[in-house]
Amino acid sequence: MNEKLVPDTTAAKLLGMNKFPDQSQVNRFLNRFDETNIDQLEFIHHTLFMENSLSLSSTDPVVVDFDMSGLVAGGRTYELAEKGYFPRKRGEKGYQLSAAFVGNTAETVSMFLDPGNTSCTNRFEDLLKATTFKFKEHLSKDNLIIRADSRYSSFVTDILEISNFMIFNELYGI
Repeated sequence: MNEKLVPDTTAAKLLGMNKFPDQSQVNRFLNRFDETNIDQLEFIHHTLFMENSLSLSSTDPVVVDFDMSGLVAGGRTYELAEKGYFPRKRGEKGYQLSAAFVGNTAETVSMFLDPGNTSCTNRFEDLLKATTFKFKEHLSKDNLIIRADSRYSSFVTDILEISNFMIFNELYGI
């Protein structure tokens, strides 16, 4: 941030700023975040997604991928960092990032950052709720496909009985 973004005064001026904040300013800002601020950010993301998403206006079936990725925390002072599953990084502390995204338009539908010891199944319902809420029209036209890997399989069997969308799952090959 300090090496690439801060020196770029031209880009800052395009956004109506004299200069970009440096890393310490951003850290102070983020350290003051509370639950209300997170809710505000979720609302902003939702509004921007609903107003600008290319996938929402698609008449073709929309494929939304559910995935989780481990993020290793390099220091000792990261809040909520816990030992978890990180490929080739056994015993490390970090976070799990759960995301729903539309691959062909590179749009993030929803995401959650949790401690490293969080299972992907903890966020499946949250991802599903956010996705079905944003893609209501696609649901009514049976035009939504959710793709999830086998780690989500315990939820897939329950949801297939009540859904009007398709879920592709590695384990079942549905």
